[in-house]
Amino acid sequence: MVDLGRNGPAQNWEQKWSSPTFSPWWSAEGLPLEFVEMLNSSGVERGARVLDIGCGSGLMTCALAERFETVIGVDIAPSAIKLAKHNARQRRCQAAFDVWDVCNGSWPWGAFDVALDRGCFHILPVDQRAQYINNLASQLVPGGHFLLMHRTNGPEEQLLEELHLYLHPSFVVQERRLGRVSRKQGDQIVAHFLFALKG
Repeated sequence: MVDLGRNGPAQNWEQKWSSPTFSPWWSAEGLPLEFVEMLNSSGVERGARVLDIGCGSGLMTCALAERFETVIGVDIAPSAIKLAKHNARQRRCQAAFDVWDVCNGSWPWGAFDVALDRGCFHILPVDQRAQYINNLASQLVPGGHFLLMHRTNGPEEQLLEELHLYLHPSFVVQERRLGRVSRKQGDQIVAHFLFALKG
């Protein structure tokens, strides 16, 4: 259940996604190259159950559905999920979509083998990040894979130290990479990509 009360995170994102003029810079089709390479090297099989956290328009979710049999995209904003379902129908994508607040509420879908986050965690208020990690860890199978993209917002070493503190002890970081993400405006932003296993 998502609380759409005034001035909360859910309401803020619902207002954005419900606006016909909202055009997020990150709505590029396909998976970031870093995610592709991490998935390829991880040995995750096609039959894995995959969760896309903060799926937005669902374009990355549909790209995941081309690689895996069971993919679910979740987002805090009902209008984002409505758009994701529309995009999935247009692409004949078999992914499922649902409204869910990653920091609150229970998971109704059963355990997942893989979870990906391309931009949800790094915009969360600091006081909600631990709950995010706890919720995620409770829903991944033992040894489950977590792939995270985190935008660089300060000194690199400080950011990495903070990420390790949030992830430990639920997750053990296996690999990290520094990459660049293209925006619709034509420029790029620097981002960290982490691959972690549930401890």
